[in-house]
Amino acid sequence: MTFVIFMRSPRRARTSVRLSAALMAATSLVNFSMMFRPLGADRGKGAFRATQRPNGRKRNCGTAIKLNGLVYSCGSGYRQAILMRYKRGMKWILTLALLIGLMPALGAAAEQLQVPELPGWKNIDAVDGPGVETSSLIPSEETQDGWTRRLTVQAFTTTQMTAAGFLDGMANQIGAACEGFNAGPILSSPVSGHEAGRRVIACGRFKGDDLGSYSLYLAVRGRQALYVLARSWRGQPYDVGRDPPVAPSELARWSASFDKVRLCDEAPCR
Repeated sequence: MTFVIFMRSPRRARTSVRLSAALMAATSLVNFSMMFRPLGADRGKGAFRATQRPNGRKRNCGTAIKLNGLVYSCGSGYRQAILMRYKRGMKWILTLALLIGLMPALGAAAEQLQVPELPGWKNIDAVDGPGVETSSLIPSEETQDGWTRRLTVQAFTTTQMTAAGFLDGMANQIGAACEGFNAGPILSSPVSGHEAGRRVIACGRFKGDDLGSYSLYLAVRGRQALYVLARSWRGQPYDVGRDPPVAPSELARWSASFDKVRLCDEAPCR
């Protein structure tokens, strides 16, 4: 079975981002651990210093800091080194916290919608607009203005609408633009474990172009987008109260093609 993948993520770019994030995380951990390194870790190399108090008594620091090859003892330099290490440690703590917050997003693979290929069909448009991606296909012998059969695939990336909510809204929208309208019930049909529904929507005559339409919709609620597929017929106006303009055998083929739609995080879908 050959599939057309309408939504695919740039795996190489995602891998590069993951590697960069891993390197940054490792560096953050090393610098974070240095913040808590004992100040006397260079024991035996001059790290332990004693300073002279004004009253003549000696005070043993017990610890000292070695930064960039310089050893700071208990005087003002010691306090400066403590401050330097604290600031450096806090910077890497913030970096590490940011990376921890981003890791779920970096690790999440982009969804891929896979639709069975339609032999002999051609793509007439592919639009990537704000919040929506659209692809439309028609039989190769038909034209963009005079088509009678069409497959439309859309991905709405900014909506949280459910599949049933979309199908209800679509029925209301088409019904308002039609003279003679009918919509079948919403049939639940999960896709790859995701909430999905199908619905037949019939328009006897659109008020704008005096043509009728008959469509089978499939809406799938994914993690990253709401995906909508429509198999449509368009032709002369008809009476929606009578037999539909699409033969039962053709409608069965439409439904069978929707049975093979997959939505997953891997290519090919399993």
